[in-house]
Amino acid sequence: MEAYFDESGTHGQSHVCVVAGVIADTCDWKEFSVDWQRVLESEQIRAFHATDCANGAGEFRNWNPTKRASFYDDVIEQFLTRRIRAVAVVVPTESYSKAFSGSPGKPVFPQPVLIGFRHVIDKACEFVEREGEDATVTLIFEMARRQQGRAREVADFLMTYATSWEHFDRVSGITWATRSSPPL
Repeated sequence: MEAYFDESGTHGQSHVCVVAGVIADTCDWKEFSVDWQRVLESEQIRAFHATDCANGAGEFRNWNPTKRASFYDDVIEQFLTRRIRAVAVVVPTESYSKAFSGSPGKPVFPQPVLIGFRHVIDKACEFVEREGEDATVTLIFEMARRQQGRAREVADFLMTYATSWEHFDRVSGITWATRSSPPL
C-alpha cells in the first residue's frame, strides 16, 4: 500500500496546522492516477488545490462558482468510487503553544506539524493492519523544495520516535516527493 501525506498551516501566522493523507493499494493508485490525470487534463489543470478551487484563485481564478463547485464534486467522486481511505488531523496552534510552553527540556513534539504526522501515520498503519498480517505501507510525504529543511527535520523525528509506535512495524519505507504523485 501507499500513503500520501501533506501539511498546511505551518507558517507563523496560522491558527491551525493540518496534516492529511490518503492511503490505498498500489494497484488502486495506478488506476486512480490514470483517471485523475484525465480529470485534470479535461479542464487543463496541472494540480488540484482545494483552497484555490474554493476561493477562485490560482488555476481557478477565471471560473465561476458553479463551475468550481461542479469540478469539486467531480474530484470528490474520484475518491468515493475507490477504496481510498483518508486520514487528517487539525492541531490548533494556540492550544499547542499552551500545552508546551514552559515544559522542562525539549518536548517530544517540538512543532505542531509533528503531532499531526504522528496521528495520521498511526491511523494509516491501522488501515494497513486491517488488510492482513503481511500488509505494509510506504509513506510518501509531499514537500515543496522550499521545505526540504523541514523534510529532514520530520525524517529525523520519525527515525527517532516512530519505531516505538504501536503500528509502525507496518511501514516498509518512507520517501519524500517534491510534488504529489498522483498530482493532487
